[in-house]
Amino acid sequence: MGGRGSARFAHRRQPSFSRGERPGQPFKRGSRPAIWAWRRYLSLCARCEAAPLTWALAARWQEAQAALEKAGAQVSELERALGATPDPDTLRRAQGDLAYLNTLEANRRMAERESEQLRAGAEKALAAAEALADGQTATFLLTLAQMEDGDLLRGLVAQGHAIALLAQGTTADEVAWELEEGRALLWQAACAWLNLVWYEGAADIGGVLEEMGCGRVAADLDRRGSPLTSAGRASALLGVIGEYRRDLAVCLGDAGACLTGLSALGEGLEAAGYRVCSWRMGTA
Repeated sequence: MGGRGSARFAHRRQPSFSRGERPGQPFKRGSRPAIWAWRRYLSLCARCEAAPLTWALAARWQEAQAALEKAGAQVSELERALGATPDPDTLRRAQGDLAYLNTLEANRRMAERESEQLRAGAEKALAAAEALADGQTATFLLTLAQMEDGDLLRGLVAQGHAIALLAQGTTADEVAWELEEGRALLWQAACAWLNLVWYEGAADIGGVLEEMGCGRVAADLDRRGSPLTSAGRASALLGVIGEYRRDLAVCLGDAGACLTGLSALGEGLEAAGYRVCSWRMGTA
């Protein structure tokens, strides 16, 4: 009995194989040992692939930690150099001052651009005055800002040209203020009296003009839409003027846009026997 029992015990300790499997042969696909072996293989592959990623993350974390420590050291050095960090109220006041300074700087740049534009306009106006033939005068419409250029006022008055305020106010009171300021500027610059006003606004300024002894300049022929950009346009304008049989007030528009054909127009008017003069009080 002992021998047969030992034989049965030994038989139980031997590994069992599925049908068709033998020791030393590959596992049959789908068998339990094959599945366990495949799981161990996949687990090993996953650990091998995750190891480089883990090392890269650790290296990046160490770099970030070093950068953070370096930045903290720099902040500490700045605090020691500049003193304590200002309180929130001080920071708000500083931000307000900075916004105010930025506004001033923007206004300064805008004023410089406007000043350059006014200077260029003054140069063109003087060039237009010189382009007219001898003895011919014109009326120059100037805004209050343009009248702040004393050289422009003196140059136009010295050549016998008239100056009219190009009023831009939206009310009669604003136009009256512009007229008073313009008179002061013209008198200070050229000892001339301002009594001509060009106004295209909606306000009723008849009472203001009468009270201040001013005349309102108007044009019978408005050519601002067709500037004298060529001698051909000057010739065409001569033909239009010839159709009128009376005194005629012509608005040529911006002086800079008329420089090319202004000389031809003046010569043509002189050759045709026209008398070219600036606006005078009582012309209307």
